[in-house]
Amino acid sequence: GIPDARLALVPGASHLAPVEQPGAVTDLLLTHFSTSWQDTLAAIPVPGTGPTLSAPVLPIAEIAPATAAPDTVNSGRPDPYDPGMKVRREVLGDAHVDRVLAASDDFTGEFQELVTRYAWGETWTREGLDRRTRSCVTLTALVTSGHLEGLAPHIRAALRNGLTPAEIKEVLLQTAVYCGIPAAGAAFTIAQSVIQEETTPRP
Repeated sequence: GIPDARLALVPGASHLAPVEQPGAVTDLLLTHFSTSWQDTLAAIPVPGTGPTLSAPVLPIAEIAPATAAPDTVNSGRPDPYDPGMKVRREVLGDAHVDRVLAASDDFTGEFQELVTRYAWGETWTREGLDRRTRSCVTLTALVTSGHLEGLAPHIRAALRNGLTPAEIKEVLLQTAVYCGIPAAGAAFTIAQSVIQEETTPRP
């Protein structure tokens, strides 16, 4: 606060200076706080001129480094690649997976690992939905996004996962309402060809 000596300089004030002379007290406060930082700064000793410190200052090189964050890659969590490959083969079939992997090279190989590890190992292995439901979701997503190049293998996968041709038809009819007639029409053409191939008895 303001020293009593300064408050004594307020004219017309006896005991309650802030009440009796608020304007003068305000001026004193502004003067006090605008100059007090200079007194504080002057009290800080300049290096080399003040008393010697009792403890030596450690050089920066001797300060212990912070503990590094734990490596999240080696957290003990099992790698989902092998379970993902197992499910990928069960859903899409060995022939399809073998063909895709055989066609991969140094440029696409890591992408195939990503698909196996995260699409199949992290998602398709979850217990929240059964494979029939996941096939319905996947067919709808492929039609919605226009990625019909992936529809044929997933029509086969849907049949392998227990969906009947009639149920696949219902899924595609639903996409016609929400994704558009042209997208559903293209999907029906692909699905028709796959279903005929898969359900026609082989000689």
